[in-house]
Amino acid sequence: MIKALFSNFEEMITPRIISVVFILLVIFDFFSAIGVMSQFFGGYDTGALTNIIGIIVGIFYFVFSVVVSRVFCELRRGF
Repeated sequence: MIKALFSNFEEMITPRIISVVFILLVIFDFFSAIGVMSQFFGGYDTGALTNIIGIIVGIFYFVFSVVVSRVFCELRRGF
């Protein structure tokens, strides 16, 4: 990668950087989804339905946030 910085532009480094940023965003999205799920498990009298809803909301949150992260990375690539 260091060689690509000083070469004659035969190889682009921006796609690699964007790929690394996307992977880091997906890892952050995963832990954020775990945090969203844990909000549903915190009360004194949480029933099974509340736990199931928490898992479903966490999964939808993760999928949505990964899509948003991908769109963000694709938009940054276009500039």
